[in-house]
Amino acid sequence: MLKRVLLTFILIFPLVILAHNNQVYQAGTITALTNGQYDASITLKELEKKGKFGLGTIDGAKGEMIIFDGKAYLSDITGQAVPLKDNITVPFADVFSFKKPNINTDYENLSSEKILDDIINKKLSGPNYFYIFKITGKFSNIHARTIPPAKKGILLSDWIKDNQKFHDLKNVEGTLIGIYSPKYLSTITVPGFHLHFINKNKSEVYHVYSFDTKKVNLEVEKINDFTIMLPNTKEYKDGKINDISHNTISKMEESK
Repeated sequence: MLKRVLLTFILIFPLVILAHNNQVYQAGTITALTNGQYDASITLKELEKKGKFGLGTIDGAKGEMIIFDGKAYLSDITGQAVPLKDNITVPFADVFSFKKPNINTDYENLSSEKILDDIINKKLSGPNYFYIFKITGKFSNIHARTIPPAKKGILLSDWIKDNQKFHDLKNVEGTLIGIYSPKYLSTITVPGFHLHFINKNKSEVYHVYSFDTKKVNLEVEKINDFTIMLPNTKEYKDGKINDISHNTISKMEESK
């Protein structure tokens, strides 16, 4: 039985209410991943029990991973989606399910900036909470990246900067899965938006820097319960995890 350390951030009381709240489960931390800790002990099978949707990477930071409706896919450098087996291990990912979305409606001309300004700040509870997203439909433009498998001994932020391949997708259909995390938690998780895209026929997967939509369906759900599962690996136990700046992680994941 896998030993794990659970760190739960509980942002609402009492506990009887928490029992009915939705959760985000995270494998590992973004700081450990950025430090080059790519070994993992948590499997996709375990994560898929926690949620039907998610995003992150797999052991070795071999590419961009998305979990879509209970099935996991990895992008290669070209963006081609490779189905993953349940025994694959995961050093970093966020997984979740949509239970009672606060918003579930159609939009046109949507972007991440509009989601933050018009929806999170004006219609929901503001940027100090977690929000999960599912955006399905037609996208006029997606600025995205893919990466080759990371090399040990190099900070992931440096590896991505030097080796990422950019993709500009035009007039594509599919689903964008994402999470917005409070920026004060940047040592633990990706601050702000973290977004991955899978096309309609599930043949391509990308990490998304920015997007603009045509007509789409948007689901947004506020999350008050966030659980971290830390790896039980020798690398994690014995390794030194140095601080990584908020700006470094934000630029790596949001290109800002």
